[in-house]
Amino acid sequence: MTYQTDSILTKPKSASTNFSLKLKKDYVSAFINSSRICMSDVEGFIAQSQKKGAQLCHEGYYYRVQSESKGVIKWRCIKTGKNEPNCTAKCRTSTREIGAKCVVEIVDEKLKHKKIN
Repeated sequence: MTYQTDSILTKPKSASTNFSLKLKKDYVSAFINSSRICMSDVEGFIAQSQKKGAQLCHEGYYYRVQSESKGVIKWRCIKTGKNEPNCTAKCRTSTREIGAKCVVEIVDEKLKHKKIN
């Protein structure tokens, strides 16, 4: 199930690009914080990453797109690095549309988020 974004998230036609991106970001924040989306009511939410790509937020963890095939988007946890263990958590959704809420399917129950001490 996907959430159809409304016209509030579209680029204003008369604004400059930088202004419209800030405006869009402000509208997305207001939209998420409004009563129309309650994070406790949705399983996952597709947000925009700092690099302007799709990023899945699910149960307090963030995922990046791993692959996409036949309408199935596979995601992997973003927790990686030298000083911490790589997280092996993976999941699937049917959309990567920024601003959409979605049902998140865990790929493998063994692939859990690793605790970082």
